[in-house]
Amino acid sequence: MRGHGNTRLIMLLEWACLDCDYGGHGNSFFGEGGYQTRRAQLRYTIRVLLAVVRTGNENVIQDLCDQGLIGSLLVVLKKYKDTDVPIELSILSNTLLILSVVCETDSHRKATFGDEGVDLLLQFLSLDSEKFSSGLGYHKLLLSSVNAIWCCVSFMNQDLFLERGGIPILLDLLEKCPPSMQNLVLGALLDLTEDARAVPHVVTWRGTGQKTAVSLLIELWRAEEHAMGVKRDRNHIMADPATPLQGAEQLMTDVSATLSARPNSCYSGCS
Repeated sequence: MRGHGNTRLIMLLEWACLDCDYGGHGNSFFGEGGYQTRRAQLRYTIRVLLAVVRTGNENVIQDLCDQGLIGSLLVVLKKYKDTDVPIELSILSNTLLILSVVCETDSHRKATFGDEGVDLLLQFLSLDSEKFSSGLGYHKLLLSSVNAIWCCVSFMNQDLFLERGGIPILLDLLEKCPPSMQNLVLGALLDLTEDARAVPHVVTWRGTGQKTAVSLLIELWRAEEHAMGVKRDRNHIMADPATPLQGAEQLMTDVSATLSARPNSCYSGCS
């Protein structure tokens, strides 16, 4: 900070976002994907900023925000929001990660993220499901977007998220996303539905073939049971009510649930 490093990083970020012609030819693999553009410089500037904010030094983070970091990052998101270029998708993913770290514990920064940030986030969450496995980086972008819901939307911007149809978009994503991502989307939905105003959005949602949210959740439950190898009888009733979620892996490793004679220490203060 004494050397004005934050100021120089913000200036470099803003320069790299300009649309003016640039005659750079790249520097070996550092210039990959950035021929005749400033994308390579932007990608590494974003990576440096991500490393800086991940140090957790609140003084440095606050200094960056005071110099307009959040606004500059929203410009980056807006610039590449319709892209299908791998380097630009990587830039978007890391930009969302920076915003998540910066906004997570500060309501004022969440307010700066505001309407524009919520609209951009919803656009990323509405990606075509065919792109998930394209290998271009959409999967990372979606993971960063879901993470940003917890860090940039919850509580402060939740009203905006609900008004703009965030719950139906998340349910659409839950229906079409890969199994490896379903737990994250479900976690975001769980937090959002703690607000009673979100419940009507869940109830009125309809998916493929007029599927309801309840039907979708039951399907996910059954798919997870099948993946775990949970046993059910021919009437689809739990074969062993004593261990209803014991799957094939637990049986192979001889894992069994037992009641402890001594309560867990985390409940020792509860009555």
